Amino acid sequence: MKRIFAVVALLGALIPSVCSANIVYQWQVQNDLPPQSIFLRLDFAQEVYDLGAFSFHHKPHDPIRPYSGLISLSYGFTNIMVPMEYYPRREPFRLGLGALDMEVKFEANGLLSGWIRANDQHSNFEMRSSGDLWEVITAESDQSMPNCGWTTNVKCQGALGKMVLTDIPEPGSLALLAAGLAAFGIRRRMK
Repeated sequence: MKRIFAVVALLGALIPSVCSANIVYQWQVQNDLPPQSIFLRLDFAQEVYDLGAFSFHHKPHDPIRPYSGLISLSYGFTNIMVPMEYYPRREPFRLGLGALDMEVKFEANGLLSGWIRANDQHSNFEMRSSGDLWEVITAESDQSMPNCGWTTNVKCQGALGKMVLTDIPEPGSLALLAAGLAAFGIRRRMK
């Protein structure tokens, strides 16, 4: 019986440190202006979300930021060969090229507001919000964006959308459930 309590206590101590839910926002287009095919996902640490606002500025060749409140940025569009991905806690932009400027607020209604500007060696984009509605100011790429961009005569701007908080399961709750089931199994086996 003492072993069961020791295992449960150990799991209880480890679970909060390894299981923290990240806050994920994803772009959802609201009109039919270009560019229609982009995707944008922003993954924030819970601590930053709790503060209500986040400011981030990264210049080309800046080092990694192991304690950044931004976990990741993923941006691209349909049929893209090399999406823009940035993980400030563990690696810089590909080849050290890339810049990101961001000033955002986490709204009570589950939406994000503010502005974001980013570029890497293949693509760039800028979005700004007016209230909860975001507008694509520019989106360009040398990877042939569908229906607009540098490879056409159509400007990639004007798309309206929202940055919506996506529902994700909290890993800590799932881990606690698993620990409880493991303890129950151990106890049953010992009987």
